[in-house]
Amino acid sequence: MHFGLGLPITDPRLLIDWARRAEACGFDTLALLDRLVHDNPEPLVALSVLAGATSRIRLQTEVLLGPLRASALLAKQVATLDVMSGGRFTLGIGIGVREDDYTTAGVPFTARGRRLDAQLTELRQIWRDGRIGPRPATPAGPPILIGAFAPAALRRVARHGEACCARPLSPGPAG
Repeated sequence: MHFGLGLPITDPRLLIDWARRAEACGFDTLALLDRLVHDNPEPLVALSVLAGATSRIRLQTEVLLGPLRASALLAKQVATLDVMSGGRFTLGIGIGVREDDYTTAGVPFTARGRRLDAQLTELRQIWRDGRIGPRPATPAGPPILIGAFAPAALRRVARHGEACCARPLSPGPAG
């Protein structure tokens, strides 16, 4: 069994202490959420700092709002964090439900699912091709967890999960 800790975001100055304590207590993962219009630290930047302050614990976004970002830049940022953390990064990614983040970013809220579908394919392609460096420490890119609740999002998980596997995913015992 693995235990993760979603870090508090109210005071970014405390994150290093929280991360070191979590690692010392045996937690497996540290995670930070992503909101554009909330008073929280930018998760990829903050997790980069925490990568340097820790040595074993995995780092994860919970969940990064992928459609707010350009795929090529996100691929480079994620690969850099993966390299600098020694392969300890997991990309938790999703679309989010808050329209204000999209309005502020100037990104259409209604197209966010389609944007994420394309982005997931683009990220893996960029990491595979090596056209943008650095290459991730994790071959083919770090693990990706897709945040999903709605039926369309669950189909996205199945579609992109299958694309990353060596063999197609099979349905469980219930079919």
